[in-house]
Amino acid sequence: MDVLDWALEDPDGQVMERVRETSDEIERRVATLFDELSADSSS
Repeated sequence: MDVLDWALEDPDGQVMERVRETSDEIERRVATLFDELSADSSS
């Protein structure tokens, strides 16, 4: 199993806006990962 380290900032103690930015970034990265995995399995 491969491991990805996205080196994201820990949102603990951050203002809500920063927490949302981190959450949005995680969502984008997961969506991209699913797209990449889906493309690999189609090949």
